[in-house]
Amino acid sequence: MKKYIILVLIFTFYGSIYSQEKENLFSLEINDLSIEEALKKLENTSQYTFYFSIKWFNNGKVSGTYTDEKLTTILEDIFKNTDLNYFIDKTNVYVLQNRIVYNELPKSFSAPINDTASIKEKKTNTITPVFYNKKNSDLDNSFIETVRIGKSNLNNLRSKYILTGYIKQLSSNLPIPNVTVYVKNRNVGVSTNTNGYYKLELPKGENLIEVSSIGVKKQVKRVLMFNDGQLNFNLFEDVEELDEIVLDGEQDENIEEALMGTSEIDSEESKNIPLVLGERNILKVAATLPGITTAGEGATGFNVRGGKTDQNLILLDDAVIYNPSHFFGIFQALNPFTTKSLKVYKGSIPSEFGGRLSSVFDIKSKEGSVDKFKGEASIGPITNNIALEVPVIKSKSSIMVGGRSTYSDWVLKSLDDDDLKKVRQIFMI
Repeated sequence: MKKYIILVLIFTFYGSIYSQEKENLFSLEINDLSIEEALKKLENTSQYTFYFSIKWFNNGKVSGTYTDEKLTTILEDIFKNTDLNYFIDKTNVYVLQNRIVYNELPKSFSAPINDTASIKEKKTNTITPVFYNKKNSDLDNSFIETVRIGKSNLNNLRSKYILTGYIKQLSSNLPIPNVTVYVKNRNVGVSTNTNGYYKLELPKGENLIEVSSIGVKKQVKRVLMFNDGQLNFNLFEDVEELDEIVLDGEQDENIEEALMGTSEIDSEESKNIPLVLGERNILKVAATLPGITTAGEGATGFNVRGGKTDQNLILLDDAVIYNPSHFFGIFQALNPFTTKSLKVYKGSIPSEFGGRLSSVFDIKSKEGSVDKFKGEASIGPITNNIALEVPVIKSKSSIMVGGRSTYSDWVLKSLDDDDLKKVRQIFMI
């Protein structure tokens, strides 16, 4: 009888154990559902309550058929393409981002202090959790965005992880080459290649990454490394607008005309030049300029830069003068007291003059005084000149009258026959 009682107790004990194991196995089918929908379906199937944040989920879909599978197996399959972890506590399941919860200390944690081998094993065979407190961070940049990369794994004992990614311009979506990716708290950095790709080896935990280049705005992010992962940057174009710049040059302030081969002679300045037969001759002064020569002794006209005398245009207040001098060039036809200036164009002749092969002599007369009466007069060995400036309406208009004459005929009549022969020989008459 006792044997039967013992057998009944044994079957009852194993039956309860088997039923408990069956209770921890779940069967369900997931067909192209979001992670949120899959967790809610698993929650309705099991006795567990799930706690999570929807913003951690990506837009991907999950699918799977599970028959008598453990809860951990189903969760691992759902989270395999994400950076999500989980922690099961009695009838609650907590979904975590990146990190994991340690519910026990590693075996080597309690090793004796003098046990060098145990300490070495503790360092090499244990996982160091990633701790980060925003308030106590050594990097005092509270406004910087924090990004978590990868998810912790109890089987991963590495101390460094690989961070990769692409850097593009936000407006054009084109890769940016030669961008500096610098880890400020590690003093290491790399540059992107022609495709905008970079690769960094970073220690686990907190890293402050600064991305900068010419023409784009600098971007800084706090990166928490839990495992290998990817981080892409989209940079804004950095356009710096400057205020309007006005360049006001004065190099042309003293330039009235940009004409080449032009010379100007002022009548008043010609007073300092030695007089010819006692009077000023502005045309004789012009013959001293470079490129201008007289036609010869006892001849009228000018040769400008090798041109002939008939290739010159001589104007007096825009009126053509055909014979500016008389008696073989000895006497000029211009009154020196009424002449203001002479402008000689030896090249680049303005179109207003109609064009000449050699030159243009532009002679301008004085303007009469409108304030008071003025006058000048001169008596020379062979000529005399007079000029009068008479105001008609004060400060408005005036009249200028000039006269010029020669008494060369009286001088010649006073000479005897021998003197006339000498004059004829001089001028070859």
